[in-house]
Amino acid sequence: VSEEFPVAAGLWRTGLGAGPSQPVRLLSLRRRGTAQVHLGSGDPFAPGFPSFNHSLVPPLQSSGLPLIPALPVSAAVAAKLLSQLTGPSCPPLWRPRLPYVRCLVGPDLSSGRRVRMSVTDQLMPVQLNNVFSSLEGRLEPDQYIILGAHRHSLGPGAVKSAVATAVLLALARTFSAMVKNGFSPRRSLLFVSWDAGDFGNVGATEWLEGYLSMLHLKAVAYFSLDQAVMGE
Repeated sequence: VSEEFPVAAGLWRTGLGAGPSQPVRLLSLRRRGTAQVHLGSGDPFAPGFPSFNHSLVPPLQSSGLPLIPALPVSAAVAAKLLSQLTGPSCPPLWRPRLPYVRCLVGPDLSSGRRVRMSVTDQLMPVQLNNVFSSLEGRLEPDQYIILGAHRHSLGPGAVKSAVATAVLLALARTFSAMVKNGFSPRRSLLFVSWDAGDFGNVGATEWLEGYLSMLHLKAVAYFSLDQAVMGE
Protein backbone atom coordinates (compact mmCIF):
# COMPACT_ATOMS: atom_id res chain seq x y z
CA VAL A 1 0.00 0.00 0.00
CA SER A 2 2.78 2.43 0.92
CA GLU A 3 4.38 1.91 -2.51
CA GLU A 4 1.28 2.17 -4.68
CA PHE A 5 -0.47 5.26 -3.34
CA PRO A 6 2.38 7.74 -4.01
CA VAL A 7 2.62 6.43 -7.58
CA ALA A 8 -1.12 6.63 -8.15
CA ALA A 9 -1.34 10.06 -6.56
CA GLY A 10 1.41 11.33 -8.85
CA LEU A 11 -0.41 10.03 -11.92
CA TRP A 12 -3.64 11.62 -10.70
CA ARG A 13 -2.00 15.02 -10.14
CA THR A 14 -0.22 15.10 -13.49
CA GLY A 15 -3.40 14.11 -15.35
CA LEU A 16 -1.75 11.42 -17.43
CA GLY A 17 -4.00 9.86 -20.04
CA ALA A 18 -5.97 10.81 -23.11
CA GLY A 19 -9.50 10.53 -21.72
CA PRO A 20 -11.60 10.59 -18.57
CA SER A 21 -11.27 6.82 -18.08
CA GLN A 22 -7.47 6.87 -18.00
CA PRO A 23 -6.98 7.75 -14.29
CA VAL A 24 -9.25 4.87 -13.28
CA ARG A 25 -7.33 2.45 -15.49
CA LEU A 26 -3.99 3.67 -14.15
CA LEU A 27 -5.13 3.07 -10.58
CA SER A 28 -5.73 -0.58 -11.44
CA LEU A 29 -2.13 -1.10 -12.54
CA ARG A 30 0.36 -2.82 -10.27
CA ARG A 31 4.12 -2.58 -10.12
CA ARG A 32 5.86 -5.61 -11.59
CA GLY A 33 8.67 -5.98 -9.12
CA THR A 34 9.68 -7.25 -5.73
CA ALA A 35 7.67 -6.13 -2.73
CA GLN A 36 11.05 -5.48 -1.07
CA VAL A 37 9.81 -6.75 2.26
CA HIS A 38 13.25 -7.42 3.73
CA LEU A 39 15.66 -4.80 5.00
CA GLY A 40 17.78 -3.34 2.21
CA SER A 41 18.29 -4.70 -1.31
CA GLY A 42 20.11 -7.69 -2.70
CA ASP A 43 20.02 -11.31 -1.60
CA PRO A 44 17.92 -11.51 1.60
CA PHE A 45 19.89 -14.62 2.63
CA ALA A 46 23.15 -12.65 2.59
CA PRO A 47 22.39 -9.16 3.93
CA GLY A 48 25.50 -7.00 3.99
CA PHE A 49 27.88 -9.48 2.38
CA PRO A 50 28.15 -10.99 -1.12
CA SER A 51 26.53 -14.30 -1.98
CA PHE A 52 29.14 -15.43 -4.47
CA ASN A 53 29.91 -19.04 -5.39
CA HIS A 54 30.25 -21.37 -2.41
CA SER A 55 28.87 -18.79 0.00
CA LEU A 56 27.35 -20.17 3.17
CA VAL A 57 23.57 -19.72 3.05
CA PRO A 58 21.99 -19.08 6.47
CA PRO A 59 18.68 -20.69 7.43
CA LEU A 60 15.42 -19.05 6.42
CA GLN A 61 14.75 -17.84 9.97
CA SER A 62 17.84 -15.60 9.90
CA SER A 63 17.41 -14.22 6.39
CA GLY A 64 15.66 -10.98 7.31
CA LEU A 65 12.51 -12.07 5.49
CA PRO A 66 9.23 -11.39 7.32
CA LEU A 67 7.27 -14.24 8.86
CA ILE A 68 3.98 -12.93 7.44
CA PRO A 69 2.82 -13.17 3.80
CA ALA A 70 3.27 -10.10 1.62
CA LEU A 71 1.67 -9.34 -1.74
CA PRO A 72 1.93 -6.19 -3.91
CA VAL A 73 -1.45 -4.82 -5.00
CA SER A 74 -2.70 -1.97 -7.17
CA ALA A 75 -3.84 1.36 -5.76
CA ALA A 76 -7.44 0.44 -6.60
CA VAL A 77 -7.26 -2.78 -4.54
CA ALA A 78 -5.53 -0.95 -1.69
CA ALA A 79 -8.26 1.71 -1.69
CA LYS A 80 -10.95 -0.98 -1.51
CA LEU A 81 -9.23 -2.64 1.45
CA LEU A 82 -8.76 0.66 3.29
CA SER A 83 -12.40 1.59 2.74
CA GLN A 84 -13.47 -1.48 4.72
CA LEU A 85 -11.38 -0.71 7.81
CA THR A 86 -12.94 0.55 11.01
CA GLY A 87 -11.45 2.27 14.04
CA PRO A 88 -9.86 5.67 14.66
CA SER A 89 -8.48 7.87 11.90
CA CYS A 90 -4.93 7.44 10.68
CA PRO A 91 -2.18 9.87 11.71
CA PRO A 92 -1.62 12.60 9.10
CA LEU A 93 1.57 11.02 7.74
CA TRP A 94 -0.27 7.76 7.05
CA ARG A 95 -3.09 9.24 5.00
CA PRO A 96 -3.16 8.47 1.26
CA ARG A 97 -2.78 11.35 -1.16
CA LEU A 98 -5.77 10.32 -3.25
CA PRO A 99 -8.73 12.59 -2.49
CA TYR A 100 -11.44 9.92 -2.26
CA VAL A 101 -9.71 7.42 0.06
CA ARG A 102 -10.28 7.55 3.79
CA CYS A 103 -7.80 6.03 6.21
CA LEU A 104 -8.75 4.27 9.43
CA VAL A 105 -6.26 2.22 11.44
CA GLY A 106 -8.52 -0.80 12.06
CA PRO A 107 -7.75 -3.51 13.03
CA ASP A 108 -11.21 -4.87 12.17
CA LEU A 109 -13.11 -4.72 8.89
CA SER A 110 -16.65 -3.42 8.66
CA SER A 111 -19.57 -5.87 8.96
CA GLY A 112 -17.23 -8.57 10.25
CA ARG A 113 -15.67 -9.13 6.84
CA ARG A 114 -12.45 -11.04 6.37
CA VAL A 115 -9.76 -10.97 3.68
CA ARG A 116 -8.36 -14.14 2.17
CA MET A 117 -4.93 -13.79 0.55
CA SER A 118 -3.29 -16.47 -1.56
CA VAL A 119 0.49 -16.24 -2.07
CA THR A 120 1.93 -18.75 -4.54
CA ASP A 121 5.59 -17.70 -4.33
CA GLN A 122 8.14 -20.47 -3.94
CA LEU A 123 11.51 -20.11 -2.24
CA MET A 124 14.23 -21.72 -4.34
CA PRO A 125 17.92 -21.03 -5.01
CA VAL A 126 18.63 -19.57 -8.45
CA GLN A 127 22.04 -18.79 -9.92
CA LEU A 128 22.43 -15.23 -11.18
CA ASN A 129 24.90 -14.09 -13.82
CA ASN A 130 26.20 -10.55 -14.26
CA VAL A 131 27.91 -9.92 -17.61
CA PHE A 132 31.00 -7.68 -17.79
CA SER A 133 33.00 -6.18 -20.63
CA SER A 134 35.90 -3.77 -20.22
CA LEU A 135 37.96 -1.33 -22.23
CA GLU A 136 41.34 -0.53 -20.65
CA GLY A 137 42.23 3.10 -20.13
CA ARG A 138 45.31 4.74 -21.60
CA LEU A 139 46.55 6.97 -18.74
CA GLU A 140 44.58 5.78 -15.69
CA PRO A 141 43.75 2.12 -16.29
CA ASP A 142 42.99 1.50 -12.60
CA GLN A 143 40.26 4.18 -12.57
CA TYR A 144 36.85 3.00 -13.79
CA ILE A 145 33.88 4.60 -15.53
CA ILE A 146 31.02 2.10 -15.12
CA LEU A 147 27.99 1.91 -17.42
CA GLY A 148 25.33 -0.45 -16.11
CA ALA A 149 21.93 -1.79 -17.17
CA HIS A 150 19.57 -4.24 -15.52
CA ARG A 151 18.85 -7.17 -17.79
CA HIS A 152 16.30 -9.27 -15.91
CA SER A 153 12.67 -8.17 -15.77
CA LEU A 154 9.36 -9.65 -14.66
CA GLY A 155 7.63 -8.10 -17.69
CA PRO A 156 8.56 -7.23 -21.28
CA GLY A 157 10.81 -4.46 -19.98
CA ALA A 158 9.99 -1.93 -22.68
CA VAL A 159 10.74 1.01 -20.38
CA LYS A 160 13.49 -0.47 -18.24
CA SER A 161 15.45 -3.65 -18.91
CA ALA A 162 14.97 -4.07 -22.67
CA VAL A 163 15.75 -0.43 -23.45
CA ALA A 164 18.65 -0.37 -20.99
CA THR A 165 20.18 -3.50 -22.49
CA ALA A 166 19.77 -2.15 -26.03
CA VAL A 167 21.48 1.12 -25.08
CA LEU A 168 24.28 -0.75 -23.29
CA LEU A 169 24.97 -2.96 -26.32
CA ALA A 170 24.85 0.04 -28.65
CA LEU A 171 27.39 1.89 -26.51
CA ALA A 172 29.66 -1.16 -26.37
CA ARG A 173 29.54 -1.52 -30.16
CA THR A 174 30.19 2.20 -30.62
CA PHE A 175 33.23 2.26 -28.35
CA SER A 176 34.53 -0.95 -29.96
CA ALA A 177 34.35 0.69 -33.37
CA MET A 178 36.08 3.80 -32.02
CA VAL A 179 38.94 1.69 -30.63
CA LYS A 180 39.44 0.11 -34.05
CA ASN A 181 39.84 3.64 -35.43
CA GLY A 182 42.53 4.53 -32.90
CA PHE A 183 40.49 5.82 -29.94
CA SER A 184 41.78 5.09 -26.44
CA PRO A 185 39.96 6.31 -23.31
CA ARG A 186 41.82 8.07 -20.53
CA ARG A 187 40.23 5.83 -17.86
CA SER A 188 39.02 2.25 -18.14
CA LEU A 189 35.41 1.70 -19.21
CA LEU A 190 33.37 -1.10 -17.66
CA PHE A 191 30.12 -2.22 -19.33
CA VAL A 192 27.91 -4.26 -17.00
CA SER A 193 24.64 -6.12 -17.52
CA TRP A 194 23.09 -6.76 -14.10
CA ASP A 195 20.94 -9.80 -13.40
CA ALA A 196 17.78 -9.91 -11.23
CA GLY A 197 16.99 -6.21 -11.33
CA ASP A 198 13.28 -6.62 -10.61
CA PHE A 199 13.93 -9.00 -7.75
CA GLY A 200 15.55 -6.35 -5.57
CA ASN A 201 18.63 -5.35 -7.60
CA VAL A 202 20.26 -8.58 -6.45
CA GLY A 203 22.97 -8.83 -9.11
CA ALA A 204 24.21 -5.26 -8.71
CA THR A 205 23.98 -5.30 -4.92
CA GLU A 206 25.93 -8.54 -4.49
CA TRP A 207 28.73 -7.33 -6.77
CA LEU A 208 28.85 -4.01 -4.91
CA GLU A 209 29.05 -5.79 -1.56
CA GLY A 210 31.87 -7.99 -2.85
CA TYR A 211 34.02 -5.17 -4.25
CA LEU A 212 33.05 -2.23 -2.07
CA SER A 213 36.60 -1.32 -0.99
CA MET A 214 37.90 -1.46 -4.56
CA LEU A 215 35.04 0.69 -5.83
CA HIS A 216 35.62 3.31 -3.15
CA LEU A 217 39.20 3.67 -4.38
CA LYS A 218 38.87 3.19 -8.14
CA ALA A 219 35.33 3.94 -9.32
CA VAL A 220 35.09 7.46 -10.75
CA ALA A 221 31.48 7.49 -12.00
CA TYR A 222 28.52 5.18 -12.58
CA PHE A 223 25.99 5.75 -15.35
CA SER A 224 22.69 3.89 -14.97
CA LEU A 225 21.00 3.18 -18.30
CA ASP A 226 17.74 2.02 -16.71
CA GLN A 227 14.70 3.93 -17.94
CA ALA A 228 16.84 5.85 -20.43
CA VAL A 229 13.81 6.08 -22.71
CA MET A 230 12.12 8.22 -20.03
CA GLY A 231 15.05 10.61 -19.78
CA GLU A 232 16.15 9.39 -16.34
